[in-house]
Amino acid sequence: PNPFSDHLFISFRLPADDFVRIEVLDITGRMVYSSAWKTRAEETREIWWNEISHVQHRYGSGIYLLRLRTSFQVITTKVIRE
Repeated sequence: PNPFSDHLFISFRLPADDFVRIEVLDITGRMVYSSAWKTRAEETREIWWNEISHVQHRYGSGIYLLRLRTSFQVITTKVIRE
């Protein structure tokens, strides 16, 4: 959901096998989360990002950038943390 509070749910499906990287950046461009793996064609991937399990401190409310990178595309979208 957007806006989100402590958890961000990310779901996607790719048309072909590929390596994928998910990144969450704060508004200054500092990376606060990154994960990468290989996915299969037409496989739906679902990720729950819980900021508490990935960082030593909590990030505040505000605008974050969610970036999905593959070998053929980069998609960036804005998400809001309440």
